[in-house]
Amino acid sequence: MDLQTLIATHKNGRSYQALADNSNGTINQKAFQGIATRPTKAFPSPETIKGIATALNISQRTVINAIAESLDLCQENPTGPRSPQAVADLETEHTKLLEKLHHLHEQLYYWQNHAATYRKYRHHFTRLQPIAQINPWRIAGTQHQADHMQAVESE
Repeated sequence: MDLQTLIATHKNGRSYQALADNSNGTINQKAFQGIATRPTKAFPSPETIKGIATALNISQRTVINAIAESLDLCQENPTGPRSPQAVADLETEHTKLLEKLHHLHEQLYYWQNHAATYRKYRHHFTRLQPIAQINPWRIAGTQHQADHMQAVESE
């Protein structure tokens, strides 16, 4: 129910001046009439919402819901019953999102460990690089292994 319909429903034949008087002075007669007759373009101030609720003798939540519906912010009743197909669709979507989340966790774990390993051994690689250029057999362990490594690289 939009705001204009809500006001018309709970007005009970009272004038806009009487509604303004019942709002404890937070809304004047002209403003109340404008709210009741013109389309809602934005949320009113909290004082105005409280004044409307007081004047109509309804809860502020009801007024806020009516304003939200007037602004097309409510597409469905989130607390209302859902069809079995809608529940099944939500469960399927939830499962897919959990799978994606698990995959992202695995990737994050891999890259964190990869970065930690790189940081851990980076100083070894940089220290051994000049030695490997001069005497690769020292890195490989034996001259035979170094010759084998060069043969594999040339192929």
